[in-house]
Amino acid sequence: METADITLIRTLSDHGSITRAAEVLHQSQPTVSRKLTRLETRLNTVLFHRSPTGLVPTAIARYILDASAPLETELRKIERHVEQMTQLETGEVRLGVGPIIEQVLLPEVLGRFVAETGGVRISTVTDHADTLLALLEDGSLDLIAGPFRAGDHPHLVGHPLVRDRLVTVARAEHPLFRESGKHARDYPLAAPLPQGSLSSRDQRIPENQRIASDNYPLLVRVALSSDCVCRGPRSVFERSLEHGELKEVATRRSVIWQSACLLRPESAEAPLVRLLVRLLVEGSRQYGRRS
Repeated sequence: METADITLIRTLSDHGSITRAAEVLHQSQPTVSRKLTRLETRLNTVLFHRSPTGLVPTAIARYILDASAPLETELRKIERHVEQMTQLETGEVRLGVGPIIEQVLLPEVLGRFVAETGGVRISTVTDHADTLLALLEDGSLDLIAGPFRAGDHPHLVGHPLVRDRLVTVARAEHPLFRESGKHARDYPLAAPLPQGSLSSRDQRIPENQRIASDNYPLLVRVALSSDCVCRGPRSVFERSLEHGELKEVATRRSVIWQSACLLRPESAEAPLVRLLVRLLVEGSRQYGRRS
């Protein structure tokens, strides 16, 4: 079988119609019909049941699609890598980030990327660490930056980024700062669910967590307007702490949050990806000097 045969089967399966498949493949309806007939003859099998409602894939067609999925993923990666190696002034880079990187690094990095490239487009996705890793692995993203440790994924190229101390904060007028004997665990916690680079001990969800969200601006507003305490890297609360709106709550132990940029080895030398990695690393160094 050829890759074009798999594409034909998948398109017919997805759309259930020779007419619609012909439109998607930019071919005539008779051409698609002839290709399907020749393929079924060559394989000596029926790939689709014809019914009044359309085409229904047989068990054999479903097997071909399931078995060929990894091959299609690898072909997409190859095509994407060729694009990355040949497109310098135009094209697209696809970046996935965690919510903290989005807030503390991305605005400056995106501005510098646009200033240093031509007609290149950069698209970003913000999501959970596990989702970002899956999207990187299947080729949907070119690189990711989030709550990872650079050396935890040996099959990927890793570059350390921001390291920060996790802190618990509350509004300046919170009872915690006025009443003795009170602890942060006595109040509702608003924070993201633990993920990524934290140790297994720190991955546990606290018993007092009542609000789970990756939207740090939202969490800050919740902390400012209620008795909820908020937890996260100190950098995301920097402005509110400097203005005296939030105060840091004393805790028994210090926990370090760290992040990294990860990419597949075949993407490491692509000029646009290499540029974006450099900007992320430089941005993280500048952040470290400011904090």
